[in-house]
Amino acid sequence: IMGDGKNPGVGYTHLMPTVNRDWSSDGGHHIGTDFNWGDHDEDCGTPLKMIMNGICVFAADGEWRQLGKIAIFCHRFSDDTLLYSRYAHLDSWDVEVGKEYRVGEIVGKMGKSGWQKGFCHLHLDLGTRKVFEEHYNGKFADAWWYPHYSPNDYVKKYFVDPAIIIKENLKPNKPLNKYFRQGGVCEF
Repeated sequence: IMGDGKNPGVGYTHLMPTVNRDWSSDGGHHIGTDFNWGDHDEDCGTPLKMIMNGICVFAADGEWRQLGKIAIFCHRFSDDTLLYSRYAHLDSWDVEVGKEYRVGEIVGKMGKSGWQKGFCHLHLDLGTRKVFEEHYNGKFADAWWYPHYSPNDYVKKYFVDPAIIIKENLKPNKPLNKYFRQGGVCEF
């Protein structure tokens, strides 16, 4: 269930304006979608599942970073488009880099790593091939990159709304193993 964005603890949808603790706008926006069931920490430990078939290209503990423990997957669509899903604030993950995962398989458990003063939730964002090549793996090489204060059109260049992709009810993808090479890059 997506939060309504009225309370930062409940969650934000894609590109929704974000707020300070006093509910005033902080000038930024949320690049992914937050998913949670409860209003507090009752969600901690909830198993999280893959939303589409893909290969794990990154999994690491960034407890001291804003997104905490994350896992990133490469997904290939029938038109050869690549998207990268990033599951963030995980309590733990059950994936390994280079392995292919199918829709419904467990990614890890919901937590609040990187955001200890907040509520347990899953932050899910979807990046384009460009974001992976330039920011997660390329010239900047920061898998926790989060352009909170960038203009909306800049963010739209790098990210896609997860709710739209989920709503489109993706068909199973082709196997990706033959497109994966060392270093986490999917190629076709």
